[in-house]
Amino acid sequence: MLNRLFDTLRGRRAAPVPAPAAPRPVSTVPLAAIRAQIASGDSAGACAALHTLANLHPQDADVLALYGWALFDLAQEAAARELLGAALRLQPDHPEALNTLGAMAAGSLDPEEAIAWFEDALEAAPGNLAAQYNLAQVLFLVGDYTRGFDLLRARQMLLFGRANQLDPMPAWRGENLAGKHLFVWCDWGGLGDHLQFIRYVALLRERARPARLTLGVGRELAALFATIPCVDAVSEPGHAPRADVHSPLLDLPHLFGTTIDSVPASMPYLAAPAAQAAQWGERLRAAGLPAPVRRDGSPLHQNLRIGLAWKSTGSASEVQVYQQMRRSKSVAAPLLAPLHLPGAHFVSLQIGADAAECAATGLDLIDCTAEITDFAATAAVIAQLDLVISADTSVAHLAGAMGKPVLLLLRRESGMFWLQGRDDSPWYPTMRILRQEQSGDWAPVIAQAAHWVKRAAAEGTQVVMPRA
Repeated sequence: MLNRLFDTLRGRRAAPVPAPAAPRPVSTVPLAAIRAQIASGDSAGACAALHTLANLHPQDADVLALYGWALFDLAQEAAARELLGAALRLQPDHPEALNTLGAMAAGSLDPEEAIAWFEDALEAAPGNLAAQYNLAQVLFLVGDYTRGFDLLRARQMLLFGRANQLDPMPAWRGENLAGKHLFVWCDWGGLGDHLQFIRYVALLRERARPARLTLGVGRELAALFATIPCVDAVSEPGHAPRADVHSPLLDLPHLFGTTIDSVPASMPYLAAPAAQAAQWGERLRAAGLPAPVRRDGSPLHQNLRIGLAWKSTGSASEVQVYQQMRRSKSVAAPLLAPLHLPGAHFVSLQIGADAAECAATGLDLIDCTAEITDFAATAAVIAQLDLVISADTSVAHLAGAMGKPVLLLLRRESGMFWLQGRDDSPWYPTMRILRQEQSGDWAPVIAQAAHWVKRAAAEGTQVVMPRA
């Protein structure tokens, strides 16, 4: 197996993995309830139960592997690695143990090792949906979009137990749709993913030529997506129309054969509703946002209009693991003070409870976010700006989709569609990524942002855009 060779070469093997002396007995320990407990975010409670089970069943690889996963979820990596090694000594091809070691390597930003572990897990169990999904995420980080989008299709079976959620309505497989009604629905991922991949509906309309295209999307994005010229109608989740054929949004990159060199990156592909944009222009001027001043037609900005979102927003009802992830993606408001620079004027794009932190930023922020009710309103505000700085990836996606210069403040453990080790994105030509070098350390990232703001005020906002 590839990863064992890899670990031998680098001395990173979790534990010796001798060939088993005899076939391993099938586990009879019921673990379904504990798996559900971990999935709900209660890994600490699961570990207590698994500790007891591991003492009662020290030769049960399933128990040890699940215990290792629960400890990894609690960031107790040394203990997790010890248990996973013990599971592999009992069963060298244990898919869950191999998959968890891949997740640990991915969390350590070691894609080469992660890919090797996940491939071992798939060699042991080719139908392992979790390993397929996890491998897809790492492949995206290294730019292997062809295989990544292919494997990402495992998400439907993994999440719902069915490959076609709208059966008996057939899924689109690339055929011509002349005279037919197509339903495209936002099936998976966060709002940022929907903003990123909605670009494919224009390509779909152009190449498949459906007579009618209906889009299924949540309330936050419905008004914005309704402005897309190729969309005939928008429906709410759970209300699929009587269409001839459907496609999950995230299947489209695979169906169009997207590679890192063929990303459809024609900008902009989203725009604010015109009337709403005009209203927000007046509202921001009334709130004191100065108009940009250019000297003698040059790109020099005396009044640089900058939108700012410093925290990842989500629901308080989210499971613990997602709340922890959002906290790691968020910047403490006082850290933003270095952005206070001559020529820079800030507008808050921070919604939710965190919008109340405007004063703590030390910036003279214009805050009208109480009136921002959806992404159409956010887009209307962004339309009035020269530059967007955001730690909230959904806001960064929106600004990039609108063709606005954007500085994305990214944690070290970045999402799967931000390429590892790069400050640019093939998805957004106007985006520059400012990434943590150390987990949780935002001060150098804000210092970089201040550097680009200073240059943008002097040279124009095009300076923040990285070269392709």
